[in-house]
Amino acid sequence: LQGDSASYTIRLHKQPSAAVTVEVGGAPAGVMIDQTTLTFTTINWATEQTVTVSVPSDQSDQTLTLTHSATGGDYAGLSPIRLPSVSVVVGDGVPDADGGEPGGGEADGGDGTPEAVVPEDEIGTLCTTELAQAAEGGTATAIAELTSEATVPTTISWRVVADADPATADADVGDHGDASGEVVVAVGERCAEIDIDILDDADAEPTREWFAVELALRFPGKSLNRRLVPVAVREGVCDRAPAVAEALLAATGLEGCDTPEASNLAGVQALGLAGAGLRALATSDLNELAGLRTLDLSNNGLDDLPSLASLPRLERLLLAGNALADVPQSLPSPERLLDLNLSANALSELPSDAFDGMSALRVLRLDGNQLAALPDGVFEGLSSLRFLRLDDNPGAPFALPVEVERTDADSWAPSPARLRVATPLGAPFDMTVGLAAQGGVFADGAATAETVVAAGELASRPHLSLSSATGFAQVSPTAPPLPSRLCLGQPCWRGFEFALGEPLALFVRPLEVLSAPEPAPLFGDALRLPLASLVAAGDASASGELTWRASSSDESLAEVRIVNGELVVEAIAGAEGVVVVEATATDALGQTATARFEVQVDFHWRTSPTRGWRGAISPD
Repeated sequence: LQGDSASYTIRLHKQPSAAVTVEVGGAPAGVMIDQTTLTFTTINWATEQTVTVSVPSDQSDQTLTLTHSATGGDYAGLSPIRLPSVSVVVGDGVPDADGGEPGGGEADGGDGTPEAVVPEDEIGTLCTTELAQAAEGGTATAIAELTSEATVPTTISWRVVADADPATADADVGDHGDASGEVVVAVGERCAEIDIDILDDADAEPTREWFAVELALRFPGKSLNRRLVPVAVREGVCDRAPAVAEALLAATGLEGCDTPEASNLAGVQALGLAGAGLRALATSDLNELAGLRTLDLSNNGLDDLPSLASLPRLERLLLAGNALADVPQSLPSPERLLDLNLSANALSELPSDAFDGMSALRVLRLDGNQLAALPDGVFEGLSSLRFLRLDDNPGAPFALPVEVERTDADSWAPSPARLRVATPLGAPFDMTVGLAAQGGVFADGAATAETVVAAGELASRPHLSLSSATGFAQVSPTAPPLPSRLCLGQPCWRGFEFALGEPLALFVRPLEVLSAPEPAPLFGDALRLPLASLVAAGDASASGELTWRASSSDESLAEVRIVNGELVVEAIAGAEGVVVVEATATDALGQTATARFEVQVDFHWRTSPTRGWRGAISPD
């Protein structure tokens, strides 16, 4: 009444993770609220706090709607289901002649129907405390509640609406249809049941989905206990692949496919689906498995994998015996993966970033695939490998290059030189590489040294220094030893071998292949080119002669000889076609350079046997 006050209480529904602030709003000018900000902590969250509303004597007859908003803890952004409004009727309590609320106004129930709503902590105290819920194909019963007994039959209209709570998964029309209707609360009763058929849409969805039943009534002096009634659809794991559903029920120890909730699935740490007959797997089959550490999909014939983004704690991914052509790339936390088994699949090539981010990976099996080569950088970042199988592939044993590089300047720059050992694929384990120098010494005065390419790295660190007093040095690598540890009685590292690079010549300019020279004059049936026009001598061979060898790709078309400093190409009588000619020079240090080009042979007794050049001379 005007000049009077009324109170209601607020408390939280559950313990928050941090302090929660509730703001009270919606009061018009003149209406006083004793406290508009209430704070609930993790200790006093269940203690009721009182809000008193005071109305001045000159306030007009009306219905006020006080609203609530929450911030902090787990309560930010909650829907009206969790934060209902409170309606305050201001007037003398006598209905107007038209049967409406005092003052001729109406409280809006969302579609023009008048209603009042009471605090949530009174919800369920009148009729039931059970949640409205049902499995797919079942019937959910929602309860429409009045705040007091009906004195006349009271009609409540209802309709299904979306659940606005961002913390829950929303049901859609495929779950509940476009349902609406009316129920009547009998005289002397406070509640009526609303039955809603839950449809089976056959879609694998979250274990619980939510919608709301919106209520409205028209009756003076009566109000609803709540305007929105939440309803849960028990999806469970019913619509997931049968083998997945069966495995999840076994892992949770539950019966009935609609029984598991998100909390049950979050506790599953291992899911064994080896040999389960799966031919396809959907992303939704793996939803809500946030705690999963081991996923075994071996021997199912799968040719594709869904996104694994819902498995942030995955550590072991076992995929042997399928038909996968690609390495899984959708792992949300690749740095957590310890074991990846892709043996006996259909991998024919790997991208260089196939294992990016898998710094904790200890076991990698790629045996039994169709790999013919490995890309540069494939093992980069794999700093924790303890087991690697590459055998039983067309390219096995794969060559793992080990090369010596100069990093401070060109190889022929003056002494001293900074050196490192590089492996372009990346080191699968800590590789200790020996270096032997001829004509030079390392920083400690020795002609030998060792350096380590750490697992997952492309090159050794720190760099080694080598100097020479003679003006020439040569450094050769030695193959690193394999780790001696065995795995199940077999070597832990299988399917590759080291490919040692050529000795690195230092402090002298190497041989160099020149660009294609102008064609030399033709004499009879032969093409003649000066050798000096093909390769330039390096520093070490400037004072000595080069050793030459030459070859023809098809001696039935043309023969190639070295004669008096010239490369002679002689066409075979009657021959016609293309021949590849190679001329290789070797200097006193063993350095080589190869000039390679094509010659068109078209032999006629009265015309030239060669017609121009095809391609350019290229280095070896």
